Amino acid sequence: MANQEDFKHNEIVTDTPQVETGNVASVSAVKRKLSARHVQLMAVAGAIGIGLFVGIGGVLAKAGPIALTLGYMFYGLCFIWPLTLHVGEMCAWLPIRGSLFGLATRLVDPALGFAMGIDLES
Repeated sequence: MANQEDFKHNEIVTDTPQVETGNVASVSAVKRKLSARHVQLMAVAGAIGIGLFVGIGGVLAKAGPIALTLGYMFYGLCFIWPLTLHVGEMCAWLPIRGSLFGLATRLVDPALGFAMGIDLES
């Protein structure tokens, strides 16, 4: 059983190197914080997802289940799967803090990263 001395030192365990600044070690860690922009984006994404789910009903009634299934398979195999593989390759080759926006800023152009929705350079 753990005693109180085991819980005295609250250390952040990361793979990033620590930089000594005087007698305090600073660590760049990701903070768990949602801003209003993040909440609005999740709400919009949820509304779009529900709209697409409800919109499937009309296509299902007109074309049937086979056409709908083939359409989803085509879209998934031709667009979503290659995109996921490419993003995985970029993240494995260049692991940086951030997301796809940071990769676009770093690998293509800062203007593309800004146009995708966020400017990581400022």
